Amino acid sequence: MLFRSPSLSVGAIGRYDPNRSSFDAFSGPNKRWAVEPGVFAEYWASPDLLRIRGELRLGATSATGMTGDLGADFVQRIGKFVISAGPHVGMSGVDYVGARFGANDTNGLPGEIIGTRSFGASGKLKFAAGRNWSTSFYANYDRVIVPGADTQKNTNTSGFNDEVRVGASFNMNFTPAAP
Repeated sequence: MLFRSPSLSVGAIGRYDPNRSSFDAFSGPNKRWAVEPGVFAEYWASPDLLRIRGELRLGATSATGMTGDLGADFVQRIGKFVISAGPHVGMSGVDYVGARFGANDTNGLPGEIIGTRSFGASGKLKFAAGRNWSTSFYANYDRVIVPGADTQKNTNTSGFNDEVRVGASFNMNFTPAAP
């Protein structure tokens, strides 16, 4: 965490996508994964109830260019469990959209260098068993709205521009020893 106050946090973030095999037509045969380092900021509009979070990432491997997300979450704490859910919007630069989806345009004004990539929603269930560790299960849904995108690069065999991600994480906080 680079900065933390009661209502605002700023820090480093990264995204790793190990399953890029469906994007091979544009990213090449040796680019079956992607790394996106970046920064995040989150603001608690209402403590422990409403969070607004933004991420800005740089595609550093097969899908180069800027990308990011902006969303809001309703958060409910129940004992050691935290449930959160809410909408989000994804935005990307034309370089990223071209590398990831095979499109040469965003859905903004002509000549724009960044535009809306997707709309969606996410949900998360977190279990905080102690002060230093937690585990989470999450699900994300995105509807990709990139005009001119090669739908086969981003779809299942049914031809829809839907992305569904589910997963789990284990988080451990390390507190440095005082000198």
